[in-house]
Amino acid sequence: MNITTAGEGDDLVVLHGWALHSGVFDGIADALRERFRVHFVDLPGHGHNAHVPLADDIDAVADAVLDAVPGSAHWLGWSLGGTVSLAAALKAPERVRKLVMVASTPRFVTDSGWPHAIAEEMVVKMAADLEADFHRTVQNFLALQVLGDANAQGLLRELREKLFAHGEPARASLANGLRILRNTDLLPRLGELESPLLAIMGSRDRLAPPAAGEALAERVPDGKAVTIPRCAHAPFISHREVFLSLVSDFLG
Repeated sequence: MNITTAGEGDDLVVLHGWALHSGVFDGIADALRERFRVHFVDLPGHGHNAHVPLADDIDAVADAVLDAVPGSAHWLGWSLGGTVSLAAALKAPERVRKLVMVASTPRFVTDSGWPHAIAEEMVVKMAADLEADFHRTVQNFLALQVLGDANAQGLLRELREKLFAHGEPARASLANGLRILRNTDLLPRLGELESPLLAIMGSRDRLAPPAAGEALAERVPDGKAVTIPRCAHAPFISHREVFLSLVSDFLG
């Protein structure tokens, strides 16, 4: 696993979302490095770690990241990276001091007891589209992430510029990532979480609605949720200053 580490201070592990890479955090990297020793991780199958297969099981992915990062750190994860971070905190509570989940959820698809997600059919369609047309599917996913954001055009432009900056992700790993999004359900384990948790959500997010963050914070022993107004799925790009202030205040 290739990891980019820079800065001084408490260790902070940072994980990106599906189909992207750690370069998506370039806009906040300097600010984070001023306060933390930051470990920017490309998930298996993505970016500089495209050569490392991504398993289709969330716990296996969490193990791969845990094996590659410091023994005790704060963790910040966006979207799929947030769910991986949550799985890591549940598996190894002594390794995750505080946890920030950004536009993320313990379960990405809806069921009768969890309406705060997307329909399973949407993930199934993405998987079929991925097999038929890889590039268009990923581009469409980026467009979905910015819908409703106050700065949707600029946000989409930045995401598109970043998309393959670390190389193309492995297609088999992207397919496994969609299986993780479809099958992962960490809801039954939330009561076991020992790490303090902050959920940062966007009020206009179509993939991880703000109600998911509120419900998540209510179900863990020490949780807090904050929703950023007029924000979609990537608050660390569209609302950098607000986002950094929330993270700084929480991690102390």
